[in-house]
Amino acid sequence: MDELIINFIKTYGLPLGLIALGGVVLLCILKYGNVFRKLAEKWRHFLYLTITIGFSLIASAIYLAASGQFSAEYFFAVGLAIFTLDQAIYAIIKATPAGDLVSGLFDKLKAAIKKKTSATAAELPVVEQNDENAETTAQNGATPPTDGGNAQTPNK
Repeated sequence: MDELIINFIKTYGLPLGLIALGGVVLLCILKYGNVFRKLAEKWRHFLYLTITIGFSLIASAIYLAASGQFSAEYFFAVGLAIFTLDQAIYAIIKATPAGDLVSGLFDKLKAAIKKKTSATAAELPVVEQNDENAETTAQNGATPPTDGGNAQTPNK
């Protein structure tokens, strides 16, 4: 039995560890962003657990299909391994200073995204309006309507 476990870890250890880390990152993003803040806390925990289980099973199916080893036994074994790794990695992050490090990284990432989006929004062109009839001027690449703004649908 010990030999089976060791062979399983040798064969699947790194790929499953990386997949599980991806699941933890997804979970941390959802929790950091407080995506489900409108739900009661007990329902949020249930939803996060459901997302983690779903991610583990989907990731297991994709991994096994890509490696050409898809079978029911492997599917559940790999899915359970990914779920277990997800839970272990997440518990380590929450119980150690690594959680503060992850929150700090998300804070910096959020600030960088806000800075980038606010700089992009500031660069958007301003559309000028003609005071006489409030039509968009041709200087900005838009042409005023030729029918005086009275579009009618054809009769059928």
